[in-house]
Amino acid sequence: MNLVRHILGIFVGLVSVGCLAQPASVATSQSARPEVGIFLPGAAWKIEDLTNLESQVEAKFAYVTWYQDWKDPLDRSAIGTISQHGATPLVVWQPMVDGQPIALQAVVDGRYDAFLTDCANLVKESGRQILISLAPEMNGDWTGWSASKQGASVYRQFFQHVVSKFRDCGVKNAVWLWSPNVRYNGDAGSYESLYPGDDYVDLIGLDGYNWGSAKPAIGWQSFDQIFGRSYAELTKLTKKEIVLTEVSSSEEGGDKADWITGAFKSIRANYPRIRAVIWFGQKKETDWRIDSSSGSLEAFRRSIRQ
Repeated sequence: MNLVRHILGIFVGLVSVGCLAQPASVATSQSARPEVGIFLPGAAWKIEDLTNLESQVEAKFAYVTWYQDWKDPLDRSAIGTISQHGATPLVVWQPMVDGQPIALQAVVDGRYDAFLTDCANLVKESGRQILISLAPEMNGDWTGWSASKQGASVYRQFFQHVVSKFRDCGVKNAVWLWSPNVRYNGDAGSYESLYPGDDYVDLIGLDGYNWGSAKPAIGWQSFDQIFGRSYAELTKLTKKEIVLTEVSSSEEGGDKADWITGAFKSIRANYPRIRAVIWFGQKKETDWRIDSSSGSLEAFRRSIRQ
């Protein structure tokens, strides 16, 4: 059962017996198991790669991610392929074209409304539930749409405008994620200053990595060191559920298998609002993949079952 259907199912069940839902941090058992998703390069179109990884971990992924800019409307093929596989599509939708960021004010001013209408109609016509992580990591200085480059106020208006255009088109199957990066020294603005508001956000996303010696200035960090502060701030800001939209660990500088085991154990024990973990499975700045080693693969396989 995927996250959004699970939430709706709990709500309906509580209403039917005349109870009021408690806040998630109170109502959730500490033994709750988060759903698990994956970003695997090409898997949104080449399902064999996804199936092979699922065979390795001996489980199906609840969510499959792909990344897309604004050059073309949202990818109908990816939506169909992922949905037919039995997973929920999650698109990380980045407002840029050919590597260049879009001026968010132009979106607010309506200059992209025709494009947004095309995308909204495509999502609506798909009939599939689609998670959309819109313009993520806006608190980092590495994104062209960041608050440090385009301003917090403009960012909030941009997010609200995009969501509103989809709603104007009658889209009911889009689930909107606002996905900042975990706190780091030098990030731009508070979460509160960047948050578009509960009326425009369905789920909170959060990106964070254990860089290890791949980034010596940061070094090896535990799950709690990476996510603890940000989780505390976000759960004060809103009661929305949290999805770790990007998470992974390096093999460099420590024991990745132990890190994975500790991360899932900590999530179950100390992070009751986290409902899904999307593993970033690409060899990029370092080897983020689940199967970067036999120990890492076994720890992941074991951890998602506990």
